[in-house]
Amino acid sequence: MTAAEAVLGGLKGFQRKTAEYAFHRLFKCPDSSRRFLIADEVGLGKTLVAAGVIALAIDHLSALNTPRVDIIYICSNQAIARQNIERIKHRLSIDTEALAERITLLPYRLRTLDQPVNLIALTPGTSFGSAQAEGVVEERVILFRMLTQAWGSLGFGARQVFRGNLRSGARFQEHESWTPDYPIDQGIVKRFRDAVGGPGSPLHREFISVRDHIATRRYQESTEQRRRFIAKLRQLLAHACLDALEPDLVILDEFQRFRDLMDEGTSSGELAQRLFEYEDSHTQVRTMLLSATPYKMYTLSHEADDDHYRDFLKTIDFLEGPGGSVEPLEESLRQFRAELPLAAQGGEAGAEATSRLSDHRIRIQSSLLQVMSRTERHGRVAGGDPMLAAAEMAVDLQVDDVEAYLEAREIAAAVDAPGVMEYWKSTPYLLSFMDRYQLSERVLATVQKELDGAVAQLIRRSSGLQL
Repeated sequence: MTAAEAVLGGLKGFQRKTAEYAFHRLFKCPDSSRRFLIADEVGLGKTLVAAGVIALAIDHLSALNTPRVDIIYICSNQAIARQNIERIKHRLSIDTEALAERITLLPYRLRTLDQPVNLIALTPGTSFGSAQAEGVVEERVILFRMLTQAWGSLGFGARQVFRGNLRSGARFQEHESWTPDYPIDQGIVKRFRDAVGGPGSPLHREFISVRDHIATRRYQESTEQRRRFIAKLRQLLAHACLDALEPDLVILDEFQRFRDLMDEGTSSGELAQRLFEYEDSHTQVRTMLLSATPYKMYTLSHEADDDHYRDFLKTIDFLEGPGGSVEPLEESLRQFRAELPLAAQGGEAGAEATSRLSDHRIRIQSSLLQVMSRTERHGRVAGGDPMLAAAEMAVDLQVDDVEAYLEAREIAAAVDAPGVMEYWKSTPYLLSFMDRYQLSERVLATVQKELDGAVAQLIRRSSGLQL
């Protein structure tokens, strides 16, 4: 039994169909855009489906003698990313270290990516938002060491440039000594060195300027200068690291939370595009998106910043990839919309419009199925809910049960509360389990009112007052 058969065998029928179809569109179809969206409804196991696609991809790539399979899993939260990738790893039954961290720490980690299958979990904020911050001290230690290899001695005060929020270069040096001096991957070093240039390059001159400003204690000016310089270096390092990954499959989980990665006009989007469009002599990256809500379903007129239709088209445009176009789909949607009022008129003209509507619908559906699929629960139609198993339970109705219902109904009527049938069917002794329900609130209020009245009467009697 292959790894894919083992994984797929543990999936529900609809999950297996989705995994096989997504894999087919990503890896097998001649007209594939190499991008696909799984938009299954919440709770239908998209992570399990993703494990199925990964298993099929591993078997497929192994049959093609791919030397190394790199799976990149991108999620908005590092804890969730780590949790989900461990679930996927368990499903795949593979013995591999699942890395979950910043892309810019890869120079220390690439030596561990020598296994047949590698799972790497990344988060957009730490791995693709390189231009917004100076990063963590471990990244700056890597930058310092790599620049030393590229430019030689960085001169007195160089560590002050990389100290970040630390109070001094001495503190940075302490962190440097604490950080294990792993051998840095020379492939990444070469890519980074080519990007920054040698001594005398524009970046080297900028480094000298920043270092000298700090030395002259021009703190405010040098702080901003230093941040911009470190941000540039982190961006270049991230580029070098992404190129070293050789990704075969990129998974974007709940991608609507980090849409900027799909916009090439942003720094993070420009960096992500290198990942989505990676290609070399033996690898063509595929990108799989997971989201129950990939675009906003409906926007109102006052929501000026949102447009559900534009959001939908942008998503499809991304899925179509660099060689595709959303225009044919957009034209089919325009024609479909134009035929709707004609079809509603009835008569011969309405019948002809209805026929054309059917043709447009088939074209739209066919176009969408090339880049996406969706499974929804259908518990209210024939066939039942695929996530639920039918079960029969014998119900033994007792006289006491009926009396309890009648008593509860009387109590509800006395306090002018809604009916209690559904409550009674759900739990015994319902008043004991109804905190903050309307019925219990009214019962308590009525009882309190009666108690207050009784207490008032007792006080008046004890005081000799006439009632």
